[in-house]
Formats: sequence, structure tokens, C-alpha cells
Amino acid sequence: MQVALDLQTAGNGMVRGAGADCRGNCHVMYNTGAAVHLEAVSDSGYAFTGWSGACSGSSACDLTLSANASAVATFNVIPPKMHRLTVAVDNSGSVTSQPGGINCPGSRCSADFGEGTTVMLTAAPASGWVFGGWSGACSGMSDCSVKMDADASVRATFNPPPPPPPPAKAHIIVTVEGNGQVSGSGINCGFGSTACDVTVNAGTNVSLTATPGGQVRFMGWSGACSGGGATCSFAANGEMRLTAKFWDVLTTLVANDGTNRTPFAINSTDVFYARYTSADGGSIWAVSKSGGQPRRVASGNAFGNMTADDGYVYWTDNASVYSAPVGGGSASQIFSGSQGIGVGRLALDADGALYFSNYYYDSTGYHGNVNRMQDRVTTALVANIRPTSGIAVDDKYVYFGATDTNLNGFLQRVLKTGGTADTMNACGQYCDISGIKADGAWVFFTNLQHSDVFSIPKSGGRPTLLSARNVSAGSTVDDLDANDGVAFWVTSRSWGESVSGVFSAAADGSNWTMLDSGAGADNDWHGPRVDSTAVYYWHAGSLLRRLK
Repeated sequence: MQVALDLQTAGNGMVRGAGADCRGNCHVMYNTGAAVHLEAVSDSGYAFTGWSGACSGSSACDLTLSANASAVATFNVIPPKMHRLTVAVDNSGSVTSQPGGINCPGSRCSADFGEGTTVMLTAAPASGWVFGGWSGACSGMSDCSVKMDADASVRATFNPPPPPPPPAKAHIIVTVEGNGQVSGSGINCGFGSTACDVTVNAGTNVSLTATPGGQVRFMGWSGACSGGGATCSFAANGEMRLTAKFWDVLTTLVANDGTNRTPFAINSTDVFYARYTSADGGSIWAVSKSGGQPRRVASGNAFGNMTADDGYVYWTDNASVYSAPVGGGSASQIFSGSQGIGVGRLALDADGALYFSNYYYDSTGYHGNVNRMQDRVTTALVANIRPTSGIAVDDKYVYFGATDTNLNGFLQRVLKTGGTADTMNACGQYCDISGIKADGAWVFFTNLQHSDVFSIPKSGGRPTLLSARNVSAGSTVDDLDANDGVAFWVTSRSWGESVSGVFSAAADGSNWTMLDSGAGADNDWHGPRVDSTAVYYWHAGSLLRRLK
């Protein structure tokens, strides 16, 4: 008679001794009373943990089969060898791990990991703090990687936020030119005070005020400030330099040393004038409008007229025209005259073209031309007339004086491109138009014969006498200048008690003003020349600048 033995394995392993090796479920038949020896054999990584059923314990099982029987052999995974990872946290921050196990917001924590496991630790600083680095099993600032071949410890250090950097600084440096003061925001510069620079935090709002002294005018800012307003405000940043310029209302630019001649001209920055010395002969000089040391520009005799732009200064010796660079250099004769040929006043347009009249006598009488010179090429705009010395130019016309054979005088104009001249005003017999200026909507001119100053609209109309209040017999008005609808002229008195000096009036005859004056036989006045700021003129051999 036979009996059955049922075997089963739980987990990774097998049973030997029941015929063939048994893995899983096996059913084996034996004769009643058979003796069976069973052994449990585990797979790698597993361990036999014991029998159940007809067998028990964890050793080999010996059975005598008198009836049907069953047994189960159980195998379990051998757990890996574990190592402990300990993490310390200094200050405010946390450390977490991958795989999980470490989540350490406090000062110390630990977890066990199987041998050979690679654990990645990540440090996260608390708000406002900064990670300072690892020590122990890791170093540096990157994430920490630990292979668990043994117990290990890591320290993560967090540092408090660094103190904020000191605020950036701005350095304000003030220069005062002339008799004035700049004050505000820690600056007190001028009038004997020397607090001319201050250091402040960058971004500080700074406000400075310019205050002129007596008989002084504030002329404006340059550098970090600009414009003519007395107050300058800005946000300080880096090094900021600014200059406040003050000019005396009346300044002697060139003192009388016995060598000065009266022809002179201005450009945007300088005043040009003539000198004559026994050692140097005739020469052209320049002085800054703001004052300073004069400089020699070129050799040349200037007896007649002078004009200048920012490139060249031009002058005449009453017969020929010369030029030289305003920065200094050799003089060039650009229009050649000869004995008996005269050259009148000079005028420049915005393109640098030069305009002048020339006149001469021959067997048929007195003749002359009105000329335009561009790039050293001279073109007669009006030919074979009897020009006077006066000439002016605007963006469209050239204005000039002329007479007929009966000595009747005329103010005329011609297009800058040439053509037929038209008469703006017939000023009568013996009218000698010696000075002309075109300004805005007006043309201003002088009648040397009668010492008069007139204005006339460019659009046409009757002239307005501007000089009636200061001209009388014995006075001389030779030249004039104009700016912003206002005429300026000088009057010289050769005898008697009439007033001489510098005068101005608006084009409509209003606002007649005596800017400077002398009395008696004070006849040494010449000019003027004007810009938007000042009037320049000669008096008693000195070149003066008077603010408007």
C-alpha cells in the first residue's frame, strides 16, 4: 500500500530528498512505512527560516510515512547589512536625502541605509541665511553624495546673511568762476568759502543755488548742471563736477596799453582785435569772452573792418581782405586790392560765405561791386554801382548801401545768389550808410553823414529813427550791431557837452537805453559788437564787455 508526500516551497529555495529536487509544489508517492530525509536548500540572498506541516524546526527533516503527509519549507530574503548616516545642522537650514530617510530641519538626525547605497544630501538655507558648506563625509558647496560602505556623518553649516554693503558714495565737486557763491547740500563755495566738494550717499537728491555778488550776474551752469537757472537739482551718482559761471556786469577784457586798434569782431567764444607794436608790427589777437590772457592769432595790419566765425577771422587793410584760422596760424590774402581800390565792411553768413563791397575810381568816375566769396572764389552779386561801406546778410538777402551820381543815398538788397537789386529806403542826399545789420524781421542802418540810427521792417515800410535822443551836432555814429530785435550803437562827441557812450533801442523805437556814457570831448568810443549776453566795445583804448 502507498502513501503520498506533498511538498511546497515558500520563497526562493528548494527541497532535496524526495526524489528530484522540489521547487514550488511537489507530490511524491511512497510505500507505507518508507523513511524520507528532507533538506531545505536556499537560493543566494535567501535564508531557510523553517518547516511547517509534517516537518518542524530549521534543520533537516526525517519522516517515516505511515499515512499521507505534507510539509512546507519557507525561505526569506536575507536583509542587507545596514549602516547609519548621521547629519548635523549648524544654524538655520535643513538637509534632506534621496532616497528618503533624512529630513533634518533641526540640529541632528540620522537614518540607516543598506550597505553600498548612494545617498544624496541636499542643503536648503532658511530665508535670509546662506549655505556655508559641508564637512565630514562631504565638503564643498554642491550637493553631498555618500556611499554607505560604513557608518558616516556629515555636517551642514549655514551662515547668517552678510551685512549689507556700505552705500555707494557720490563725490560732488563745484567750481566757481567769478564773484559768486554756490551753496546747498553741504556745499558753500565762493565769497571766501572753500567748501567746494562734498561726499554723499549715491542717489541723494542735491540742490545747489548760485548767488552772484554785487554788480555781477550769474551766467549759468556747466558740467553736471546746465542752464541759466539759479537753482540746480540732481540725484548724486559717482563723481559729479559742475561749474557756476559769474561775470561782472562791466569787465575790461583788454586794457589800454597804447598798442590796441579799434577794428574788432566776435564769434561764439572769443573777441578778436588788432594791435600794432614797433617790435611786432601789425597783428591780430583774440581774448576769450569770459576774460583771460589774450593770445596772438596772426600777423596782419587791420585798419578797416573785421569779422569772424568759429573757423576763421577776416580783416581788411582798407584795400585787401585777409583771413587766418581762429586758433592761430599764417594770414592769407584772399582778396587783392591795389592803390585806389577800397574795401568796405565785412559780413559772414551761416555757410561761411564772406560778403563785402569794393570800390575804386577810374577815368569814368567812382565804381564798385557787392561781392560774395565762397571757398576763395569771389562773385560780384551787383556790379558797377557806387557802394558805401555798409553790408549785412541774412539767410536770403545781402543788404548794402549805395549812392547815385547826385550823392543821394539808398539802402538796397539783392538775393545771395545775385540778380537785380531793389531799394528798401531812399535816405536822401549825402546819406552815407556806413553800418548795416539784419536781425530777425528788421534791418538796422546808420547814416554817417547825419549820425542817425534807423530800423526798417524787412517786409517794407518807413524807417524809424532810433537815435534822436542822444545825437546832436558834433556827434558821430559810425557803426552798429543788433540782436533779438534791439539795435546797439556808440556815439562819440568831439566837442561841446553832448553825451557820448553806448546806447540801445528796440526796433520800434521803444526802450531807448544809455548803457555807458562819457561827457565833454569824450570821443574815444568804437563798436559795438553784441551777442545774446553782452555788448562789446572800445572806450579810451580798452576793450570792454558789458552784460545786457
